Amino acid sequence: MGLSLLYQSAKEAEGDMSITSEEGAGTVVSAHFKHSHIDRKPLGNIVDTLIVLIAGNPETNFLYEHRRDDKTYSVDTEDIKSELEGIPINSANVIELIRKDIQSGLRNIGAFL
Repeated sequence: MGLSLLYQSAKEAEGDMSITSEEGAGTVVSAHFKHSHIDRKPLGNIVDTLIVLIAGNPETNFLYEHRRDDKTYSVDTEDIKSELEGIPINSANVIELIRKDIQSGLRNIGAFL
């Protein structure tokens, strides 16, 4: 149900959504919205949303990319895990560092927090 609502929201804002999946490699869901469209739904608290997803699903790799004008911020948990040398990505200290990075990254590209 969540994907159908995401698709509907993207279409309402002159955007689109795509899903690609490869067995053994994973699934990519991409949604694009026309930012200035009057029917674009508010993004909500993306920082907390990402933290809940990452902390609650440590075995899943998440790639989040946020673009605003010509600036981009991304967070890739696969890259983070490769740097942790066995420390769980959902440990309290790591999650706090990820939270601060996301907040800083979004602020630097002018995303509203």
